Amino acid sequence: GHALFTGAVGLGFAYVRLGRGAGKVIAPILGLLAGMARHALWNGTLIIGQSGLALLAVIALHWLVVIGMFIFVGFVLASERKAMLVELNEEVAWGMVSADEVRRTCSVGTRLGTSLGAWFTGGAGSLRAKERFYRNLSALALCKHNQRRLAADRNAAEEIQTLRARIPTTRALAGLG
Repeated sequence: GHALFTGAVGLGFAYVRLGRGAGKVIAPILGLLAGMARHALWNGTLIIGQSGLALLAVIALHWLVVIGMFIFVGFVLASERKAMLVELNEEVAWGMVSADEVRRTCSVGTRLGTSLGAWFTGGAGSLRAKERFYRNLSALALCKHNQRRLAADRNAAEEIQTLRARIPTTRALAGLG
């Protein structure tokens, strides 16, 4: 219950960070109102509607919200993947990373499979090394994306250079270079 109510507010703020247009202004308010409405519906049904039908309606609504949140997260992941692929093109062109490494970094399923493979073949150290490499590339893509879209962070160029400088080391430790 409460995690979903809070999650609705979080989705509003996520839209502010990732969305575009005028919806960014009202998204947190709509998220808060959605969370409050869900909470009121949940509490009201438990107080007023003691019938099985009312409880069934609340449970159905609850699961519709859960499914909706998963759909939203899917859209966010797809949006992030697209942005990461675009932002890391430069590093691929320069030969710092391969297109396959970028593809693995940008795909949740492939990244999870690669990480589990590292765990089973090389243990915890291998897993940490792979994840450090993936996190570094992800942070680089996000930093470049934010610098391009927001252009407000004066330290972004320095951070981008720092993250790029880490690529050879993290890549070698992950057994990729």
